[in-house]
Amino acid sequence: MTEFLGLITQLLLITCVQMFSEMFIDADKRPYLSKIANIACYAAGVYFVVQFVFGSMMTEVMSVFNSVF
Repeated sequence: MTEFLGLITQLLLITCVQMFSEMFIDADKRPYLSKIANIACYAAGVYFVVQFVFGSMMTEVMSVFNSVF
């Protein structure tokens, strides 16, 4: 459960960074910079989710499969 709360905290932090970057970057004057910031935030979010899945969830799934078979 603590790993999940850590994941939620990381995703909340990424969301805050993305909101602040959209607020400070004028998308009309610098659309490329706005797109790069959004893609970087999405990539960081996907990275943390994949890290959580393979780090925490896969060990529990494998233990369930090992106990069944």
